[in-house]
Amino acid sequence: MAEKSAGGPQQHGVYGKYFEEEAIRDALEANLEDELVACRCGFRNGVVALGQIAKDLTATEGDENAIETRLNLYRAHGNVTKAADTMLARIIQIEKTIAEIPYIITKTKHTEVQMEKDRALTQKARAEYEILKKGRGGVSVLWNLGFGSGDGRSQND
Repeated sequence: MAEKSAGGPQQHGVYGKYFEEEAIRDALEANLEDELVACRCGFRNGVVALGQIAKDLTATEGDENAIETRLNLYRAHGNVTKAADTMLARIIQIEKTIAEIPYIITKTKHTEVQMEKDRALTQKARAEYEILKKGRGGVSVLWNLGFGSGDGRSQND
């Protein structure tokens, strides 16, 4: 059996005093795929438990002395069903998250690229504004921005 963390809460916060070092290390290294496998295993165990409860209920049919046992089995069935539903919801959410990660990364990179473009355009506009403020050469810059023919003259000239 693995030992509890010698560092305890100092090393792993509040959980250090409750969990073994190996369990904490595994949890820190886990990723979404690991979480998905764990949830699927939990769901599978719930389905197996439901099957066993169904067999036990069938075995106690007609036995008047097993009323309390049957009530406990029905309670257990309800609890396991609720837990299986929770696990299934977690599985669906993790799968959705895994499927969305590439989109999120692409969208984030697109946003970063667009921000860089906007910054570059802003810097260019500032530089061109400074040229315009200085005077003479600024007229052609103004036309290069798309406001005229590019030769510094109005289109009506």
